[in-house]
Amino acid sequence: VVLGFVADRIGKVHILKGSMVVLFCLAPAWPYLPNFWSLLLFAIFFGFAAGTFIALVGPVIGDYFGTESIASIVGLIYACSAFGNLLGPSLAGIMYDRYKNYKAASLFCASAILMGFLLLWGMPDQH
Repeated sequence: VVLGFVADRIGKVHILKGSMVVLFCLAPAWPYLPNFWSLLLFAIFFGFAAGTFIALVGPVIGDYFGTESIASIVGLIYACSAFGNLLGPSLAGIMYDRYKNYKAASLFCASAILMGFLLLWGMPDQH
């Protein structure tokens, strides 16, 4: 709710980009977290950034394409993301079996976030 209010003031795309920067910075960190409390803090920040991203995808699509076909576009985006959701855990497991840790999987996750951020980078904000 707070970031939705802020996004309405400074721009949804700016907040979306900011959430992706946070996700990109945090993704490679989790295999190095030494204890429960650091993992808890990570989960809070990562969850907040991921929730912000998910909450803003629909409104950003509405700003760019209008609300007339927003359901179809959001459905298409989530259908495409299903491939990552389907393959991601299996790839992480394969990487764990190969390297005996999750460092490669976290770097792969960060690289996927970076690719999305780079695609989003040139988008102007639609106020």
